[in-house]
This record gives sequence, C-alpha cells and structure tokens, in this order.
Amino acid sequence: MPRILPIPTEVFEYLQYEKETGKLYWRKSPAPRIAVGDEANHVNQKGYIHIMFKGKKYLGHRLAWALGHETLDVPPILDHINCVKTDNRLSNLRAANCFQNSQNQPSKNPNGNLKGAFYQKERGRWYSAIRSNSKLTYLGSFETEFEAHAAYCKAAAELHGDFANFG
Repeated sequence: MPRILPIPTEVFEYLQYEKETGKLYWRKSPAPRIAVGDEANHVNQKGYIHIMFKGKKYLGHRLAWALGHETLDVPPILDHINCVKTDNRLSNLRAANCFQNSQNQPSKNPNGNLKGAFYQKERGRWYSAIRSNSKLTYLGSFETEFEAHAAYCKAAAELHGDFANFG
C-alpha cells in the first residue's frame, strides 16, 4: 500500500466539497493556471481522482472524507461502496480494513460472467468457491452458472456482510 500523506489543514481554505456530487472545487487558486471555481479532478493511472496541492498528490476520496466530515482524522483505508473509484460522494465512502476493502471488488472472472462461478470444461460442470480471511472455501459443483453464483452470493453475504459484492 502506498504511503498515505496526512491531510494539511490548508485544504479547508483552498477546497470546497459538494457532498451530493462528491466533487471538489478550488475555493482559492493554488497555482496561476487554476481558477477559483475550477473542479479539482485529475484521474490517476489506477482510476482514482488525485489532486496536486502544495507540490504533493492527495487522493480525492481522502480529501472528500476530510472536508465532508470536517476533520483531518481520515481512516487509513476508505472503501468506495459502489466500486466506482471516481464517485467520492460521502454516502459512497466508508471506513474499512484491508480485508473488507478486498471483499468489495467487482468480478474479474475470466471463465464466467457471474462472480464466484467457474466452469470446468473437462467435467462439464460449474463450480463455486469463496475466499475469506485468506482461506479458500469450496462451495460445490453445479449444473448452471446461476446456481454456482447463487451459492457464492449466499456465502458472501454470510462471510463478508455489508462488504459483500455480488457482481
């Protein structure tokens, strides 16, 4: 995990945050090419909004949390509930630990369209498994991808609670 910079007090003077949209605007110009009222929204290579302030890069969701909660005490890990990295509405951000944050990930399944469902061509069956606390648990063999996905969703709801991601 990259080093997290502490939020400087001056952000309250320079930035304005809209809780409903999650957007950050410059209240005070930090540089000659930036006007008051401009949106602060550069998207980095990982898809997150970052903002250059006083020569340092700050993640937009961390600044949104600080401004939205009027505090410099920002949790080390913030989760985007809907998995949209540029959606920094306060209602879409929540404090999390590494494990919780990893549970709320969209499917990256190359073999099937539904999360938690894997097709084994040799056997002509769908299988399901889930990872929790670094342990992989086999959930069974199924006739259809939908049945395998349903088993995953049930297990995810039990094991991951509010951080379960079914998609």
